[in-house]
Amino acid sequence: MEKAKSILYVLRIKDFAVHPDETQLVFDTNLNGTSNLWAMDLPDAYPYQLSFLN
Repeated sequence: MEKAKSILYVLRIKDFAVHPDETQLVFDTNLNGTSNLWAMDLPDAYPYQLSFLN
């Protein structure tokens, strides 16, 4: 079953929020395989992990 899950793995963004001054984007995604919060300091486009629920 784990092999099937890895084959069917799909990146998704469940929810997101933008800081009022538009300097940060926070989003819930399965970027690392499990649902966690990630952020990006704008205008940079490199995400970093905020929560570690795996």
